Amino acid sequence: MKKTLFYNIPILAFLTFASIFSSCKKENSIIGLDVQPASDKMIVCIDSTVVFHAYNILDDTIKCSGSPNVLLGSYTDPVLGQFDASFAAQFRIPDNNVVFKNILEEEAPLVADRLVLYLDVDLVYGNKKNTGEISNGTNKIHVYRLKEIINDTLDYYTNHEIKYDYIEVGSTFFSPYTAVADKNAEISIELSNELANELLLADTSNYLNNEAFTSFFKGLYVTTDIMGTEGSMSRLDLLSTTSHSKLTLFFNEKYHYNFYINSNSAIISKFDHDYNGLLCNISEINDNIEDTMLFNQGAGGVNNYIKIDNFEHWQDSNIAINKAVLVIPVDFDENDDQYTPTIARMMLYTVIEEDLFGVPYDYLFGDEYVGGYYDADTKTYRFNLTRYFQKLLNGEEVYNKLKMIPENTKIIPHRSVMLNGTGENKIKLLLTYTKL
Repeated sequence: MKKTLFYNIPILAFLTFASIFSSCKKENSIIGLDVQPASDKMIVCIDSTVVFHAYNILDDTIKCSGSPNVLLGSYTDPVLGQFDASFAAQFRIPDNNVVFKNILEEEAPLVADRLVLYLDVDLVYGNKKNTGEISNGTNKIHVYRLKEIINDTLDYYTNHEIKYDYIEVGSTFFSPYTAVADKNAEISIELSNELANELLLADTSNYLNNEAFTSFFKGLYVTTDIMGTEGSMSRLDLLSTTSHSKLTLFFNEKYHYNFYINSNSAIISKFDHDYNGLLCNISEINDNIEDTMLFNQGAGGVNNYIKIDNFEHWQDSNIAINKAVLVIPVDFDENDDQYTPTIARMMLYTVIEEDLFGVPYDYLFGDEYVGGYYDADTKTYRFNLTRYFQKLLNGEEVYNKLKMIPENTKIIPHRSVMLNGTGENKIKLLLTYTKL
C-alpha cells in the first residue's frame, strides 16, 4: 500500500529537462528601490544554471475509493490514446426489516414489473468541433452484478481488479452531450427481469439490515464501450441532492421501492489508459529518459517528476531570495486541439522516496500564493516556490525532486502537454533576489 505524507498519489516514471541561461538584470522600476543603495536593489533573472530534469511517469495506482463523484465513459484522445472509466457501487436499503408484501394494499402475489438504475450526470468531456459545439459522442453502457463485497473502510486503487459476474444485467446507449443540451442529465438503464424478481422475492432475512442486504446483493459494476470513433466521458454525482442515484424496483403495477447509493455506500472507480495517441506512446513513459515533451493527465494518467540540480552555487552567493517562480511552458491548449481542456491547475509535491511525498512549505501560505494555475495568455504554469527554494539553499529542505499532478486528479480527466526544449520552450526558474 502506498505511503503518502499529505496526499495519496501514485507514481511511475521519469523525464529530464535542462535550462538555458538567459540574463540577470537590476530591476529599477520596483517602487521604493530608488531610495536604496544600488548594491541593495533587487535583481531579477531567468537563471538556467539551475538544471531541471523531468520524467514522464505513469500514475495508474491512485486511491479511487470513497468519492461520490465518479467518471464513466470511453473516448479516444488524439494526443494520448484511449481512456476508459468505470465504477462499482454498493446499494443500501433505507429501512431495516423490509417486507415487500407489507407494502401492498391488497392480498396479491408479488410481481416484478421492472428494475431501473438511475445515475445523475454532473459534467461531460470530449471532442469539440471548431464551431464550439460539442460533437455527439456516444457510449454504450453495460451493467454487471458484483461478485465481491466492497468495503467502505478499505482503500482501493485504480489497478484493483473488480470482480463481477460477466452476465450482463442491463445496457443502454448514452450521448451525454445531447442529454445535457436537453437538460436531461440523467442516465436510466433498465435491468433484467431476473434480477428484479430476485430482489423482490428474496427471503426477508436478506432485508434485516444493510449488512444482510449487501451480503446478499453486493452491488453493480458499470462500464462502457466507444461507439464510432470518438466516444465521450461523463462525470457522475452519485450523491446528488436533487435526485439521488438509485436502483428502483417497480412491482405490482403501482408500487416501487428505492435502493440508494448514499454516504455509507462503498464506491470504487477504475481507470484504464491505452497510450497510443498521436503524440504519446507507452514506450516513452517510464523509460527514465528525459524528454522535451511532457504529458500530464488526470484520472490515473501520466504525471511528471521534475528534479532540480546545479543550484549549489547560489548557497554561497550571499543573497536573499525575494521570489523564486518555476515556469513551465504549455505546448497547446483546448483552443488548439479542440478535444479536452488543458488542466486548470497543477500541484507539486516533494518526492521523499518512492511512493512517499511531502508538501513544499509554500503551500502553507495558500493556493493563490503558490499558484500553479494555467495562464491561457502566456500558455504557462507558474509556481511560486520562494520558501521551498530558499530552504533548499539553506539546507533545510533536502528533497530536490518534485512530482507534478493535476488538482482533483481523481474526478477530472483533463490533460496538458508541456515543453522543456530550448529558448522559450524550456522550464525556467525566474529569480528575484537581493544581494546582502
